[in-house]
Amino acid sequence: MKIGVKYCGGCNPRYDRTSFIDKLKNEVKFDLEIEGASENNFYDVVLVLCGCTSACVNHDNLKGDYGKIVVVAQENYNKVLDLLNSVNR
Repeated sequence: MKIGVKYCGGCNPRYDRTSFIDKLKNEVKFDLEIEGASENNFYDVVLVLCGCTSACVNHDNLKGDYGKIVVVAQENYNKVLDLLNSVNR
């Protein structure tokens, strides 16, 4: 599964966004191809990793065939995991 990741500028991070991705890589039982998202590529899922609830990063031109999730806290982890598992079925 191809995942595009867009990070915000990190001016006010409230959680470790790199650890968020590392946890996904370790817990998901299927192959993930994770790369920095760009509007010229196609992805199964796009993750927009914002460090805080402001979610100010522009992601309008990023598209995922199965969706896009804007993550603003570590608590959004299960939402991401649920989407990835549903796409992989």
